[in-house]
Amino acid sequence: MSAQLGVFSVLVVLLMAPGLAVGLASGLRGWTAAAAAPLLTFGVIAVSASVVPAVLGRWSIWGLLIATAVAALAGLGVRLATRRWTGRTPAAGPLVPWTRWQHAGVAAAVLATTALGLVVTARATHMLTDVHQFWDASFHANSVRFIEETGQSQPSALRAINDQANAGFTYPNGFHVLGATVLGLTGAAITIVLNTQAALLAGLLALGVAGLVRAAGGRPLLAGGSALAAGMFSAFPYDLEFFGPIWPFATGLALMPALLALLIHSLDHVRPALVVTAALGICGLVTLHPSVTLAAVIFGVCYLVQRWVTARRVPLVEAGLLIAAGVVSSVYAVPQLLGMASTAQSGTFEWPLHDNAADSLGQLFFLGHEAARPQWWLVAAMVLGLVGVRRLKPMYWWLAGGLVFSGLFVMTTSYKGPLVAALTGFWWNDRWRFAALVVPAMVVLAGHGLVVARDGLATLLRRRPEQLAVWQRLVATGLVVGLFFVLSNAFYQGRNVQRIIGAYNGGYPTVTKAEQEGIDKLATIVGENDLVMNDPRDGSAWMWALDDVHPVFGHVLGETPPAKSVGEDRVALFTRFNKIDTDPQIRSIVEKMRITYVYEGWGFAAPFLTRAPGMTDLDQVKALEPVFSNEHVKIYRVDVGASQGR
Repeated sequence: MSAQLGVFSVLVVLLMAPGLAVGLASGLRGWTAAAAAPLLTFGVIAVSASVVPAVLGRWSIWGLLIATAVAALAGLGVRLATRRWTGRTPAAGPLVPWTRWQHAGVAAAVLATTALGLVVTARATHMLTDVHQFWDASFHANSVRFIEETGQSQPSALRAINDQANAGFTYPNGFHVLGATVLGLTGAAITIVLNTQAALLAGLLALGVAGLVRAAGGRPLLAGGSALAAGMFSAFPYDLEFFGPIWPFATGLALMPALLALLIHSLDHVRPALVVTAALGICGLVTLHPSVTLAAVIFGVCYLVQRWVTARRVPLVEAGLLIAAGVVSSVYAVPQLLGMASTAQSGTFEWPLHDNAADSLGQLFFLGHEAARPQWWLVAAMVLGLVGVRRLKPMYWWLAGGLVFSGLFVMTTSYKGPLVAALTGFWWNDRWRFAALVVPAMVVLAGHGLVVARDGLATLLRRRPEQLAVWQRLVATGLVVGLFFVLSNAFYQGRNVQRIIGAYNGGYPTVTKAEQEGIDKLATIVGENDLVMNDPRDGSAWMWALDDVHPVFGHVLGETPPAKSVGEDRVALFTRFNKIDTDPQIRSIVEKMRITYVYEGWGFAAPFLTRAPGMTDLDQVKALEPVFSNEHVKIYRVDVGASQGR
């Protein structure tokens, strides 16, 4: 437990402290400052990850601290230099003050959801120690290990994982840089670091939604109810801990409400320093996943429409603030967004149709996507929220954004064609992502349903909610939350544990305990600068992340890799490494790349994958000497001379 507690403590401090320092220095306060803190931390990472290695030689905690200090001083400098230019824009309404009890109640809801997310993930992963078995996990794990061991934190540096020949490769790496920083400080197992990052998703969403409701002028009870609901929906965050895993996308989605809270606060308060924080927040979301940034833009447009239609004007000062924030952030964001758009439009992401439109809508709105049964009590809460939707006016735009992604979910599950590909391609035409993108809106609707239930209880007492004494309000709120806890079987904790566990212990095995034993053996025999020949279709790529043993292939490959990606030498190894006895080119590549051992695992990264052509019949190869084996692993030592009779 000490390792888990250490990683959790360090991760929370690194998530909150840098962004909070920058936000406070720039003039943010209250719930907006708290909600935006993790986002601004990723913003600091975004703008400094490419600079720190060039200045300091490598990425480290010192680079993060220096970058934080520079960003905080810049925000403070702008705030002091422009302190006379302050005020509220014409479209901004006054925020109703919250009492200390109300602040405390919302904070308690955020903490409760954070604890719920931690418990669910810890239960599903044997106290955060298990290896995720699905396709993307090895890439994310190896990226964290690579950044920690080399200090190369530039987005382009991640081509070393499995795109060594692609000079134009770039990947948003904020998630990995933060993970590498935690890994370097704690020295913990990389599985604990990654699983702890995933376990905090529910808490990050709860904090962001609470800050968003506050910034939009919502009631404290709505903020608390929404924060509490943020840890219950299977579609997010737990489905994205299972599927993929797409941890960077999920982290960005959890922080999306914080960016919208920052946007609202920046528009309400005319302060140039807030333009800097808004731009930094945009960069933070981009460095996690550019596609989430586009989702935030769609929600933001919905907000601006409601704001300006209500005001019956478009204040020039607000338009100017938006343009300024866009220009400042575009220096970092535009290249990333263009790169992601190019990838998404490449036509390589084609998923089979899942269901007809009517059934897809039913799965989405009844919370039964890829599940045996709906989450009925959350559905009931959302229905109550719709009954009292007139009181949700400050958040109409948020629900509208959810409807946009509901439509895209139905499109990607039920239809194909050029228009569908164009509209959904930026999110990989992926129904799991679209189902998750709807959840933040559902969270607020369900939270409002809890508010309606609580207000209804007050009506039964023949009083208006505001006429109740503080203790009566607390009792009424406690009764509603307690009843929901019982009816939902501890806020759907068991259901969501089972949801995640399929990716660790209940799904298709990629890295078994026996295979981990083999990887541990490699760490004792492979030289520091040597490579291990491996099959990129099995779980062997995990050797890098788990034991710092470098494989030839650092990520899963479904088909023969293109030479422009991995290089001619690796293509040759993939297709005919087992010809080393008779192929001089293969022997030359092996010697040039210093491949000294071969690892053959048992499990594959997906059920449809089979052994790579160059890794079949290895027991018939004279140049390979068996040195270790168990029920799932074979390890060979490479002896090129043996095949030549030397």
